[in-house]
Amino acid sequence: MESKKRDLEKIYSSMDAVGIGRVAEIVLEEMKNAGKNDSDLHVIADSFKIYEEEMKSAKEESLFTNSKLIERVYFKDFWDYKVRTVDRQLLDEVLSMRFMENPHKNVIIWGPSGTGKSWLNMVLATNGCRMLKRTKFLEFGKLMRELKNKRDAGGNAFDTRLTYYSNLDLLCIDEFLLLESTEENDDAKINIAILHEFINAIYKSKKTHLVVSMQCDPYKMEALLKPKSIGQSIKGKILEESIVVHMGGEDLRLYDPRNEN
Repeated sequence: MESKKRDLEKIYSSMDAVGIGRVAEIVLEEMKNAGKNDSDLHVIADSFKIYEEEMKSAKEESLFTNSKLIERVYFKDFWDYKVRTVDRQLLDEVLSMRFMENPHKNVIIWGPSGTGKSWLNMVLATNGCRMLKRTKFLEFGKLMRELKNKRDAGGNAFDTRLTYYSNLDLLCIDEFLLLESTEENDDAKINIAILHEFINAIYKSKKTHLVVSMQCDPYKMEALLKPKSIGQSIKGKILEESIVVHMGGEDLRLYDPRNEN
């Protein structure tokens, strides 16, 4: 018994020295609760498994915080109303997150206001965090203001921010193109130029997967962007090999579910 105690003390000391003292703490806790038939090796193996789950949970929590999601959103809360029109097979494909296995594979969610586009975008962002992927969720307007401020600041601020976004695993952008991009003014033109550089950086990285939710038909997005040549370039890079999900139906924020009967 004394020999076993010394061995445990050695294990604790060694683990603490290499920065995994928490595993030693778990081992000691599990040893106290172990049954007579539980081998020491089995208890140590279980302790490492507990530690692994703790580390995963801590990393997921950190990724969720950094993602800027206000709350975790889960597909189990999907409202399957009759007025909602969406290809469920395509939806299942997107929710599997397999699109992240291929470069340039993005997800475009589009449809009228109130049909669940932003909600589905947040579901995918939540899934990304749960998969321990570096994820960011933000609105298009905020993104454009941030990038413009970085470029106006001069130096390397703008390029550094582009590098940051193009090294994420999953970038979820809500209300895409909902900005003053149709206006004929210098600010709008600058925003289009910034957007073009941003999309180019994402495209060239072959690392960041985009999830974009928008109200306009993505196949006609160049109509909102001037000059048309830049709009076509942006459209092509976003849509290449992408999964396009159309969320149709009525505005569910105004829909009375009692009408289902």
